[in-house]
Amino acid sequence: MDKVTMGASIYGTCLQGEIEIPYDRLVEVFGKHDGKNNGYKVDAEWDGIIDGLVFTIYNYKNGKNYLGDEGLEVEEITNWHIGGKSTKVVDKLKKYIANFPAKEKIIG
Repeated sequence: MDKVTMGASIYGTCLQGEIEIPYDRLVEVFGKHDGKNNGYKVDAEWDGIIDGLVFTIYNYKNGKNYLGDEGLEVEEITNWHIGGKSTKVVDKLKKYIANFPAKEKIIG
């Protein structure tokens, strides 16, 4: 299985793809989101490194920060953006998430 370390500088990353996944599954795999958000377009975000590739998973313009009362609660969001510096990170993350057992712990 790929090695994942949580917490990374995401400087220079940009949108590489998207993933449809329940919030609860992201929490199961990566832990509770780090509390970072830009207070405007993003409500939840996870940053890390998978096999040397920087990644960020975040919602974009579908939560309360951007849409107010019309926005989704973080726990209701299923459409997430994947940021990185290479499209390779999208497939790596999707494979990692699909194969992640509930009992496994993440470094970081």
